[in-house]
Amino acid sequence: MKQTERKTGSIEVSLTRDFFNVLVTILEVYLALPEANQYTLYASKLKRKMLRFGRRFKGKNGDAISIRFFENEAALLIKMLTFYVAALQETDADYYTMVGTDTGEKT
Repeated sequence: MKQTERKTGSIEVSLTRDFFNVLVTILEVYLALPEANQYTLYASKLKRKMLRFGRRFKGKNGDAISIRFFENEAALLIKMLTFYVAALQETDADYYTMVGTDTGEKT
């Protein structure tokens, strides 16, 4: 009988209970959009994964959650968080011009 292996992502993210709740709340914002789109589907999948496979533990700062993501899931989550923050916060600098500089200063 062949034993099946469960694949897990290579990127482990550990969050305090509060930060985990914030992250799931942001996914809920996508789920509440009036018209379904690809990001509502992604939010649904990511939320389900986080709630199903998250591992609760006691961290240095109290209750925490650890979850493993595949690279594509982590990239998608970062993109979705960036969209969310961009809707709330205007950027005050063009950090693009700093990429590849030794000093990290604006050019």
